[in-house]
Amino acid sequence: MLPTEYPKVTSLTVTDDALHIVFANGDEGDFPLNYLWTAPFYQMLKDRDYQKQAKLIGSTVCWPNGEDISPFYLHDVVTKRGAPITASEEPIMPIISFFYGIIIRMVPYDSRQHHAAHFHAKYAEHEAVFSIPEAELLAGSFPNNKRKLVVAWADIHREELLANWELTEAGLQPREIQRLQ
Repeated sequence: MLPTEYPKVTSLTVTDDALHIVFANGDEGDFPLNYLWTAPFYQMLKDRDYQKQAKLIGSTVCWPNGEDISPFYLHDVVTKRGAPITASEEPIMPIISFFYGIIIRMVPYDSRQHHAAHFHAKYAEHEAVFSIPEAELLAGSFPNNKRKLVVAWADIHREELLANWELTEAGLQPREIQRLQ
């Protein structure tokens, strides 16, 4: 469940392999960076010196090479409403790309829900499911300007999305796909 208002991060403290986050509504807790290590483009965050370069830009935690974490995602994890928070747990939906605040994930085929190869996109409080290879909206809602970015990204990376779908169908982890530039 998403918070009813935009979660504003008011304080960020970097500890070894974690971020201590304080939100304006009083929620606070640790965000374990090792959860992100399953995504290849977050590998720099294994370096503790690089971790310390985190800074707040608005309410988004950012690093110099462009890695960032949505405040909604931070809030979900910190309040334990979101992703698993221990290194031993595998993510339910591996992150395959992240751009302009949009998180792209992929899970194996679910014939009961979507009846097609698909990927999930999340931006702020919006979540949607898009088909592969057409990038048609199957479920959920997405702001039009962000939907256009997702569709453009999917069009550029159609073959990689199809290959990732085959990997997930075989029970393997999908591969990272380059961000939209």
